[in-house]
Amino acid sequence: MTKLQLLRSVGLRPTLTRIATLLTMEHAGSEPLCIYEVSRRLPPFGIHASLSTVQRVLIELELRGLLRRQVMEGRSYFSRAGAHAGRANHANANMGNGVFQA
Repeated sequence: MTKLQLLRSVGLRPTLTRIATLLTMEHAGSEPLCIYEVSRRLPPFGIHASLSTVQRVLIELELRGLLRRQVMEGRSYFSRAGAHAGRANHANANMGNGVFQA
């Protein structure tokens, strides 16, 4: 599945920042990245985004189940979620029950 298809499958418009963020997380492998590190790794993809934009995109991707967040020493770190998590979390988000588990 392409990044375009992946984003559309969870109800997100495939913007350049979202695509570059997914590629950044893919290149990081299993390494969790903080917002600052994701932002620092975007320019090779031709993207220069503010920290607030990167934070918003990471949270959107987490809520849709594409990323997983963990908090260490008061800082959020994001990593790729499992292959099936996206569909399950997207269903929860659409139900409006307020349950978002990564």
